[in-house]
Amino acid sequence: MFSAANKINTLEIPRSIFNSTIQNLQENGLEGNEGIAFWTGTLQDATAQIKNVIFANSYPEFENQELFARVPLLTSFKIGELVHQRNEKLFVQIHSHPFEAFHSFVDNKYPISHKIGFLSVVVPYFGKNVTDLSPCKIYEYLGNGKWKELSQKEVSERLVIGEGA
Repeated sequence: MFSAANKINTLEIPRSIFNSTIQNLQENGLEGNEGIAFWTGTLQDATAQIKNVIFANSYPEFENQELFARVPLLTSFKIGELVHQRNEKLFVQIHSHPFEAFHSFVDNKYPISHKIGFLSVVVPYFGKNVTDLSPCKIYEYLGNGKWKELSQKEVSERLVIGEGA
């Protein structure tokens, strides 16, 4: 469960946003590069509703390679401003790895957000054959540089991919 301070029990992800995110990660992967995207949306009661996806590679400053992707500070500011303009919140960072999914040292130390309850989704094999969250590893930020990997049960209960637009 997200921290009580954030009061988020469920994250609703429209299928269209999930699919476009995976497609973008796959396209980066075809070039042999990791990709990064961010899911933003609104919070109603204890449910976060994802409304938009922001792709890091839509910013010219973004750097990525096979074993490396970096969102420079300038890009982070631009993303933060866009989220603010939309009157949304940044809930999830989703990024690909060329092989198995795991949270690397860099993933632990340099997420775009250090807000307690922020989620980091790691997609294996550049998103190849990924149609849902089951092959992914999902981590929740606990504060003080600590992350917790969510169990498959927690993922299936808390992150819901729906058919919304």
